[in-house]
Amino acid sequence: LGCDVRDTAQIATTVTTTVERFGGIDILVNAAIAPFRVVALEDCTVTEMQDMLHSGLVGVTTFMQAALPHLRASGHGRIVNFGSGAGINGSAGYGLYAPVKEAVRAITRVASREWGKYGITVNAICPYANSPSWAKWSEDNPGMADVAVAATSVGRIGDCELDVGAAAVFLASDDAGYVSGHTMMVDGGQSHL
Repeated sequence: LGCDVRDTAQIATTVTTTVERFGGIDILVNAAIAPFRVVALEDCTVTEMQDMLHSGLVGVTTFMQAALPHLRASGHGRIVNFGSGAGINGSAGYGLYAPVKEAVRAITRVASREWGKYGITVNAICPYANSPSWAKWSEDNPGMADVAVAATSVGRIGDCELDVGAAAVFLASDDAGYVSGHTMMVDGGQSHL
């Protein structure tokens, strides 16, 4: 299903359609966010900040709220939200993106505390992987990309499916039933937290 996470009506339709087709919701993964410019903080516009907040924090929260009754009914719901090392590290040029991703990590911890009583776990992943946006950035900044890859402990950029996807599958599984409110750094040791 296509869904613009800035549109609460589309979020509601996505949840309703999913429940109609599959009989419920056991897992929610929030990874979508609007495209953004890498730009100095002083050049961030209010319109861009509002778009990031709405697609990031508001979209994530709205999806979580819409899915909650179904996750609660499952008795073992799992929520995996995507944060970013850019927020944790305060990466220069990410004034539009980083604060929103930190807010997503905060709402993850709040939901973990509030919804654990329903058997729902809520965790975040901060990936560092060869996503389309990373590929574009590395193409535009080849020297910086080499430095960024060298900053990882494993000496490579992660694979979205094999590295990050595997972490998401773990957090969504019964094996992670005692993991909640956690941020998993899936970044090849880039952040060294």
